[in-house]
Amino acid sequence: MQKIKILSLTSVLLFSSLASWAQPIVSIEELRREGEIGNFLSGSLNLSGSSGTAERENIDFSVAANKNTDGIESLIFINFQERTKNNEIEDEANFLHARLLFKSNKPYNLEFYTQYSENPFQLYKKRNLFGGGVRFKLEQEKRLGISILRENEISLINDREIETDRVNVYFTNALSIQENINFNYSLFFQPSIDAFSDDYKLSALMQIEFLVNENFSINFNLGHTKDTDPPLLANETDTSYGTEFRFNF
Repeated sequence: MQKIKILSLTSVLLFSSLASWAQPIVSIEELRREGEIGNFLSGSLNLSGSSGTAERENIDFSVAANKNTDGIESLIFINFQERTKNNEIEDEANFLHARLLFKSNKPYNLEFYTQYSENPFQLYKKRNLFGGGVRFKLEQEKRLGISILRENEISLINDREIETDRVNVYFTNALSIQENINFNYSLFFQPSIDAFSDDYKLSALMQIEFLVNENFSINFNLGHTKDTDPPLLANETDTSYGTEFRFNF
């Protein structure tokens, strides 16, 4: 019988309001628990606020669940953000990512994923996508993924709805800098199939993990994205960064 492990209860301290209230910095590669068998659960909670001229409270909560067997690895990640002023809700953001990977004895595996978000901080009323493709096992910790996805976006400002078919290419790698310091990064390129050079998304995610001991680690995260066709009034580029204190139980 598989044991359910409570992986972590995380407190996240972010350097600025930009980092706190943007698309969540999500390291899917870290959350996969690739090669491990069992059920895993992790969570993070960030509470911040201020008082004075205006009473502000910010909540950022995430939970990730894995169920990995000999043949299938699955992941569900949920993030919720809420910002209030004088006890009234100003904005809320939701993010859901789910992924299934089917293992094989070949140098590649099949994977399928879906994602849904409501993010007024990036001027998205709604954004959802689903796709599927292959994930190649390269040398050491290097991985390459190629898939096709269908994306649906609704702008918050003018309710413009766009549906786009995209190629999704990603590369990820994890390195051990020292015995207690790890570095991992993921690069994504998502061009439109119909307008390959004019409509594309680029993103990069980097993380440095300092292992203080087996129950505690400190992570520094940096994310950068570029969208050549963003929602109305939104910038083409977005950068977010943060510090994460992780406790394992």
